[in-house]
Amino acid sequence: MCSAIHASSTPRFASPRSPTTGWTRSASGHVLISADYSQIELRLLAHIGDIPQLKKAFADGLDIHAMTASEMFGVPVDGMPAEVRRRAKAINF
Repeated sequence: MCSAIHASSTPRFASPRSPTTGWTRSASGHVLISADYSQIELRLLAHIGDIPQLKKAFADGLDIHAMTASEMFGVPVDGMPAEVRRRAKAINF
C-alpha cells in the first residue's frame, strides 16, 4: 500500500544518468521513481507560504542553510564554520 511507504526510508536506485535519481520496475509493471531534489521541502515552503526572502534566495542560488545560520547566529556566510551551517540545517528541517 503506497500510503504506508515513508519516502525517506526507500532505497535509492542509481541510474546511469544521475546518482541521485533512479527507477525500478516491479513484477506487476509499476514503476517506483526516486528523486532527490535539493531542499525540496524548503522550496515548497517558500512557494506555498509565499515567503519573499526564501523565494528570492532560491532564485539567486543562495545557500539557504548558510543564510539561516547567518541570520540566527550572526555569523557571516563567507568563511562560516561547517558546524554552524549544520546547526542551521537542523533548524530548517
